[in-house]
Amino acid sequence: MKSNIELRYALIIASLLFVWVSLEYIFGLQDKYIAYHPIIANFAVIIPVIGTVLAIRSKKVNTWEGEMSYWQGFLSGLLVSSYAAVFWVIGLFIFFTLVNPHFFDEMIKYSVSRADILGLDSTDAAIHARHFFNMPSYLLQSFVGVFIIGAITTLVASFIFKSKISKRSSPGIGET
Repeated sequence: MKSNIELRYALIIASLLFVWVSLEYIFGLQDKYIAYHPIIANFAVIIPVIGTVLAIRSKKVNTWEGEMSYWQGFLSGLLVSSYAAVFWVIGLFIFFTLVNPHFFDEMIKYSVSRADILGLDSTDAAIHARHFFNMPSYLLQSFVGVFIIGAITTLVASFIFKSKISKRSSPGIGET
């Protein structure tokens, strides 16, 4: 399973994000308590951050026997981020299609009511909400979001987990 570390952690990240969005639905954050959704949903960022860090650490320990360069960690983390973003988009599509097909309608309705409360133009709010809350837009935002969160985490985690390669660990020119 050493060669599938990135794939395994990407599946874990996407699965946990699916559980998260399902719990939002179960606890009413996508309809009854929708006002709290923008706040609570941001905490989901923890999932790809922790998943990417654990994947890079696992790759270092299990594949490279504790010796890992920055670039090895960086490439491993980018793979995790890429796979996780793809798997998450598939999971989110399934969620919006089978679990909560009214998600976008509820978000648009909430955006318009919020605009009314704030004294803003509700027609303009509806137009903007329809551009933001639709399947293609939301799937693209989710893909980019998970990938960027993973990539930023990868930059930091690769630096933290890189090994200090000693001069003795690889032969130089003329050495055997």
